[in-house]
Amino acid sequence: MSGAFVVALRGVGKTFSNGVVALDRLNLDVWPGEFVSLLGPSGCGKSTALRLIAGLSEPSRGTIRLDGARLQTWDNAELGRWLGYLPQDGELFGAPAKENIARIRAGDDPTAIAAAWSAAEGRWRLMRSQYLLYR
Repeated sequence: MSGAFVVALRGVGKTFSNGVVALDRLNLDVWPGEFVSLLGPSGCGKSTALRLIAGLSEPSRGTIRLDGARLQTWDNAELGRWLGYLPQDGELFGAPAKENIARIRAGDDPTAIAAAWSAAEGRWRLMRSQYLLYR
């Protein structure tokens, strides 16, 4: 990676075919090693923004860059090594979570995958308990 932003959104917007504007002029920089949370009320565009960043949907306007290159230029298999997306309903790219973790580093041994799974599960439990505590 070049040292540029891991993810950079500039003027990103999403308008659905029914005319609903889910995002309008979103600017966001995510640096290497940062942990970012998107917070807001239901329907404000959090999931839409994440789907756009993961390459699962195209923005209606604006640009999304990963390591300086437009997201659309990345090969999907290579993109999967750098970006992960866990939707609120918990479904992951048509495979169990451990397989989704394994696709980040093809060939990792089962011990490394289990360690990554354990760390992710612990972070989820912490986030969930904080959400319930502050809700």
